[in-house]
Amino acid sequence: MKNRPLISSSNDEDNDKWCNLPRELLELIFSHLSYGDQAIFHTVCKRWQTIKIPPPRHPIPLPSFEDMDPSSPWLISFPVINANGKCIFFNPINNQTYETCIPELSHSKILFAKYGWLLMIPDYNKIPFLFELVTRKKILLPEIDVGWAWHAMSFTCSPNSSDCLVTALSIFSGICCVFVHKLGDGDLGGWNEYSIILPDSFDLSDLITGYVPAFYKGKYYCLDRNGNLYIFDPRDVIASTLYRLNPDDGIPILDICPKGGSSAHQIFMVENEGDLLAIFITKCGRIVHVYRWDESAFRFCLVENLGNNNMLFISNGAVFSKKAVARATGNRIYFPCFFDRKGPYASYSLATKSYHSFYGGYSQMNSYGLRELRTAFWFSIDQCQ
Repeated sequence: MKNRPLISSSNDEDNDKWCNLPRELLELIFSHLSYGDQAIFHTVCKRWQTIKIPPPRHPIPLPSFEDMDPSSPWLISFPVINANGKCIFFNPINNQTYETCIPELSHSKILFAKYGWLLMIPDYNKIPFLFELVTRKKILLPEIDVGWAWHAMSFTCSPNSSDCLVTALSIFSGICCVFVHKLGDGDLGGWNEYSIILPDSFDLSDLITGYVPAFYKGKYYCLDRNGNLYIFDPRDVIASTLYRLNPDDGIPILDICPKGGSSAHQIFMVENEGDLLAIFITKCGRIVHVYRWDESAFRFCLVENLGNNNMLFISNGAVFSKKAVARATGNRIYFPCFFDRKGPYASYSLATKSYHSFYGGYSQMNSYGLRELRTAFWFSIDQCQ
């Protein structure tokens, strides 16, 4: 019996035609694929494996927000000294970079971002304001009469709602001053101020830059490096509660910081699919640990996997979760980090417990050599709806 080829010669000819497409055309096709689809692209043949698109070196002008991909969050960064409102928009999924100037944001710093709104503080008068990025609507907030700087500011829902509460925390010498302003009350409402005595062990030192308490089920959750969990309702601050989590009952800070180990350098809290997660990052090597808050047991439980459909976006002033928008982009945490000075973007995979680049093939278990953008925050266009 004569052996027959598994693939007919006509199919071989078709495959040759696809493999021998002009390189410029292949690069154009490749540039429009997501990271997961690019991995499949590279399995077609040896020639297609050689197709690479280097990271863009120079951003191009920002198109209208209607023309931008709403499914993927954008990393927005400012210069340290922002004299003219210059902004860089970066999409980690498709590696696009845009540049624009928003004069209303010049000489200001970001404190919080969500629902398409930014909470900013000017360098010159320290009076905070709200700014809707798409419509450029601006809402001035009353001045806060406080003798020292606040450690965190945020809002509970879209500022387009009259029920929106803007809150500010200022912690000094064991006293937490909580300021609450209801947008629906206008300027005449001013700020309601409350003072809560905290234990001496409550420690947010080195964590306060961009620190954002999580607003979860109508209450704020504020976790420090020593295992103190401060919970308060912005509508009834006096009835706040403070828990000292038991070190022997799975408190994550002590679990990841044994004697002589590395301390928790950054702490973020974010809601994901109805659960409250705490993300701890060590100062040495930026090792990442994720825990889930068990409200019934008053403890944090280790999280090994976010699921293939979940992504966490973590930055100073802006934290949120989203469903994966493309193949191989889930079960990852997206920090504002890049390999080297002008290298590719790096995300953290919970599956491999390592930092990886979507473009360029970089991979490592710690963050040595990574460049973190401290003046950058995540922004999702679909939250503007």
